[in-house]
Amino acid sequence: MFSVSLGVTPTFSEYLIAPLIDRFSALYPGVAIILTELPLEQITEALINDALDLAIGFAGSHAVEIDSQPLFDEQLCLVMAKPAPDKQTALTLEDLQTLRFALLAPGFATRQLLDAWCQTQNFKPAVNLEANSIAILLKVVAQGRMATILPDAIVREQPGLREVQTTPALPGRTVALLRRKNGYQSAAANAFAKLVSNSTQT
Repeated sequence: MFSVSLGVTPTFSEYLIAPLIDRFSALYPGVAIILTELPLEQITEALINDALDLAIGFAGSHAVEIDSQPLFDEQLCLVMAKPAPDKQTALTLEDLQTLRFALLAPGFATRQLLDAWCQTQNFKPAVNLEANSIAILLKVVAQGRMATILPDAIVREQPGLREVQTTPALPGRTVALLRRKNGYQSAAANAFAKLVSNSTQT
């Protein structure tokens, strides 16, 4: 059986990957997908070493061996438990200072983006939980005592959670399809890359 080796950063496992795999499997039932969830730095290393055919990560400064194809923009948002108050206004930095946060561990690209934003805003969140599992963060936040900051698309998949606007707005980034420049690409890998591009670009 033919196969495609795909790497993804952890946030995509929560909202993007399953529909793509479902569509690809329907179109190419004879191709197996080998999915690996890794931090972005390890993904680029795996691409360079030909341990992965393709990856979904983020645009930005990568090694010269990496080709990056922008797909769509992703926005971080403040996530809290439902129900929302009757009148929900955007929370200021002063409001955020009163919250207790459950955040991804510092090794994650999402956390690094957030930490950079916090530094520019001179804001230091009260972090009561750091975890390497998004699923754990979502379950803890759903209990109602803590908040988190994650891509807004994840919130839409969680009926017990809500997105809360902030002022200033939280940062965003560009999601990208990554592969090794001038590396061999099988027909199966090219087919998956085309599906990802067609399914995500606006």
